Amino acid sequence: MRADLIPLVGTGGGLEASLVVIAIGAGSLGLNYVNHAGFWLVKESFGMDLAQAAKTQTAVQTLVSVLGLAMALLLSVFA
Repeated sequence: MRADLIPLVGTGGGLEASLVVIAIGAGSLGLNYVNHAGFWLVKESFGMDLAQAAKTQTAVQTLVSVLGLAMALLLSVFA
């Protein structure tokens, strides 16, 4: 973990550290692009052209990213 995040998480690990990991992972999913193997898998599996696949994949990945962050924030309220 980056040294500048340690004060935010604390040293005990636990739920707070897990929520930081989930938030970072969710943030890394947004705005995915064509250099990702998952993009080509979805494109070929559903028979989409490049433009259609880019629009669809970007929308879905951004939605997953935002919902993942929202869930991490929601769970942090109860932690």
